[in-house]
Amino acid sequence: MRAILEFDLEPGNDDVAAHVMAVHAGDLYNALSDIAEQIRKEFKYCEPSKATREALEKIGALIPRDVMNLIG
Repeated sequence: MRAILEFDLEPGNDDVAAHVMAVHAGDLYNALSDIAEQIRKEFKYCEPSKATREALEKIGALIPRDVMNLIG
């Protein structure tokens, strides 16, 4: 099975931004994975205050479920 993404990279075309996002999707995934791991470590190994815990939960909720499922 193959998937080919094609973009019209003429200046001013909306595909330019989509192309940049596609090229850097791995970087974005890695950043979200790192954030999720840091949140997990904070809960597991530290004793965050109630305010910190609430803030971390809100940040974690921003990570899409599909990404969280891939992370594990």
